[in-house]
Amino acid sequence: MAGTGGVGSHASSRGVWLSYLLHTPIWRLQAKAKVDRKVRMKIAMVRGMERLYIGTYNRFRKALGNVPHELPDQEELKELASPFFHYELRGGEGHMLVGKALHAHLHKQANMTCELSPYSCMPNTMSQGAMANVLGKHPNLLYAPIEIKGDAEVHALSRCQMILTEAKKRAQSEFVEAMAKTGMTLEKIRQIEAKRPEVKRATYRVPHLGYASTAANYVLHLAGNKTAATV
Repeated sequence: MAGTGGVGSHASSRGVWLSYLLHTPIWRLQAKAKVDRKVRMKIAMVRGMERLYIGTYNRFRKALGNVPHELPDQEELKELASPFFHYELRGGEGHMLVGKALHAHLHKQANMTCELSPYSCMPNTMSQGAMANVLGKHPNLLYAPIEIKGDAEVHALSRCQMILTEAKKRAQSEFVEAMAKTGMTLEKIRQIEAKRPEVKRATYRVPHLGYASTAANYVLHLAGNKTAATV
């Protein structure tokens, strides 16, 4: 699962998956607390491994200009998904598919979520089915489940293009709102860029200031507005 490139990005799905695999044993161990006397020690060991992994991940992020986003907290993903999908149900990405989509949406980290799955992946259909309920409660969440198979290239591209069009409209709306809020114009932006050429580097980190799109956050950043956008 990934956020739209350029329109908004989310943490690496593979990175979140590895974090999930490290964190899952904690939930199983907590359920055995009454019968296993060494459960606290075991949980401490797992948490130590988890901290080591997250620390290593963040070092790589720092080397890449803090791209992608930091790993979401697994407990938060569990809580976000809990009204729609129980964390003990296994198969595919399980509750993480629901949790990550809600996390990216609520934290304004992506304008859309595109979820790719192998054709006829039965375990993942459980999570996709739960997303119907999620979309009912969060109608502004832009979500596209796409099954990948040999003869589905045209179908996959058309689905992506449809939802990407809506995501681009949202990003453009955010950009216009940010420009109006700050009083910035394209001419002022170019003037600032001329005085601060470092902001035009591909590796320059644009801070997250409350919008999903990089362009809107970039406007607020150049304008010196450090407060979160009210969107």
